[in-house]
Amino acid sequence: MLRARISTHAFTDEDKKLLETLASQASVALENARLFRDSEDTREMYKTLVDTSPEAIIVTDLEGVITNVSQQTLALYGYDTLDELVGKSAFMLIAREHRKKAIQNLKKILERESVRNAEYLLLRKDGTPFTGEINISVIKNLPREPTGYITTSRDITERKRAEKQLQNLFTASKLLNSTMDMDKIYTFLSDSLQDLVGFDNFMVFLVSDDKRTIYPAYVSENLRTHMKDTVLTFGEGLVGHCIKKREIMLIDNANEDERGKFIPGTEICVSQILVPLIIENEVVGALHISKSKKNAYDDQDAATLQPLSEIISTALRNSKIYDSVKKIGEDLEKRIEERSLKIEILLNTRQKLQGERNWEKGLHIIVDSMGKLGFDRAGIALVNAAQGTLNYHYGRGIDLPEIGTSIPLSDSEYYGVRCVKDKKTMYVREGSHLKGKQITSDSSSFVWVPIIVQDEAFAALAADNIENQKEITEEDVKDLEILAGMCAAFIDRTRIVIEPVAENELQVEFTHHLEASEGYIILEKRPEKSLEIFFDHVTHGIPGFIISREYPEKLRRKLKLTKTPMIWLSHSEVENTVSPNDLSKLNYILQEFVKQSKESIILFDGIEYLMTQTDFTTVLKYLQALKDIVVIGNSRLLIPLYEKTLFPKEYSQLQKEFIIMNSDHTRVKTI
Repeated sequence: MLRARISTHAFTDEDKKLLETLASQASVALENARLFRDSEDTREMYKTLVDTSPEAIIVTDLEGVITNVSQQTLALYGYDTLDELVGKSAFMLIAREHRKKAIQNLKKILERESVRNAEYLLLRKDGTPFTGEINISVIKNLPREPTGYITTSRDITERKRAEKQLQNLFTASKLLNSTMDMDKIYTFLSDSLQDLVGFDNFMVFLVSDDKRTIYPAYVSENLRTHMKDTVLTFGEGLVGHCIKKREIMLIDNANEDERGKFIPGTEICVSQILVPLIIENEVVGALHISKSKKNAYDDQDAATLQPLSEIISTALRNSKIYDSVKKIGEDLEKRIEERSLKIEILLNTRQKLQGERNWEKGLHIIVDSMGKLGFDRAGIALVNAAQGTLNYHYGRGIDLPEIGTSIPLSDSEYYGVRCVKDKKTMYVREGSHLKGKQITSDSSSFVWVPIIVQDEAFAALAADNIENQKEITEEDVKDLEILAGMCAAFIDRTRIVIEPVAENELQVEFTHHLEASEGYIILEKRPEKSLEIFFDHVTHGIPGFIISREYPEKLRRKLKLTKTPMIWLSHSEVENTVSPNDLSKLNYILQEFVKQSKESIILFDGIEYLMTQTDFTTVLKYLQALKDIVVIGNSRLLIPLYEKTLFPKEYSQLQKEFIIMNSDHTRVKTI
């Protein structure tokens, strides 16, 4: 055990200074030791990074003299030791024709501090050239002064080869598809194959039409004499195996392959690649290239020919059936021209409909467009929900039914009825087993297409080719469905929605009550009594609707009606107006109005005006249809009429359809 003597005067001031000096020096020494250790660790880390990098790394001074290289550099350039490179100029690794460019780039690096992805032709130790990609950066010391360069390089030969092959394939594709001449096709093909993989001999084999034999369609010059008149049975020899198995074959030495068939003179075809030519999943032949030495091709070469074989297959087939293709091309050109014309017709139809509000004119536009699309008989039939019928409305062609011809919606034997009831297209081809009846004379092929508005069948388009007997195609059907869609959009856009609403009830006696489901004509020069009767109904809880020649707002102010909907019978294009020659639209509006109310009253002022715009027969038929709507819908139809505007016969016809009343609300006796 050591004993220390304690003394307050053990160290002098000089001793303390000495110790402080020693401590300071020791700190510096320890820090230096730590920095040295860290430096060694860092150096070892960078050495590991360099040695394990997949790219070749070369360090040079500012003059390009090599000071260090990685192990990958030795492997890439074919050197055994560092000593073979250290101290030598890095430019010796660059092909002579690229050195000037490399020296110029090296001078520019000091300004830009790096060069990226520069491509040079590089040299291995044995003088073998290869395409390399180089990246160069400046090395700087702590004061940021350049001291040398660090370069990474890699072999991009395969990448460049792939790029070249891709370009060659693209070029071959353009050339092979630029002609139908077989000699030119084989010339283009020969040049393309030589650029892609090279060959000594080249042949194209085709399968016979009966699929029993295989024959050489083209043979390069060296083998042409030997292969003359050669025919293989299907599946025979290497070519037959390739075609039968539908597989690419890479042969290192064909002379030792037992599957081959010996043909004198073909011994020079040692290394071979055989590629099946397939069109639409059918093998039509095989491509055969060869070289006279063993192992001349590799898997990459075989893979390169895969896409080319597809190009060749198409080119051969196109040439073989050139006449057919030409006819198809002419037919296609004609079809494109016809299709373009039809598209133009459809676009023009849509444009016309967008500028139209008159339903009658719009329906005529649709049917006329059907004729322009090539149907020699076309028409439209409207659904009359009130009567439960499908009524022929308008058409063009021969053997058309009379306008107004109707068939009951309950008779599903008719194709048109099934079309609107099922809300789907009825397309009948020639020889179809689908049974039914037509509203027109029969034809072997026809189509009905529904027009759906607000999820209800509004009408149906019908078309066929009764004269030229041309069959309706699926494309024709699609065109009609497009027209039907246009028509539906046109109807939906231009329809006038009327809400049945009664006026506020007045606490006065209901003096002019009319029985529902009847049509009444009030004989008067001006619609005074009619308006009085109408006013009495709408102010006692019965919704009303006015169609008048008088402007609605003026009429509304005169009658003090705030809720009653009104339609102006006029050629004007203002809102809530219906043209006198657009009775189908007016009919639809009235049907929708009646359908929405339990009971109602309709005032129709303008019969005389309608007759001046059309004719009495048309007006009578319309009034008869309107009366049917009223009767079925529990409504009342009130018509003011100046009888002196009619001939006696016309007046008599109205008497048969309507209850005639004087302006004093008394019935007129019929004779």
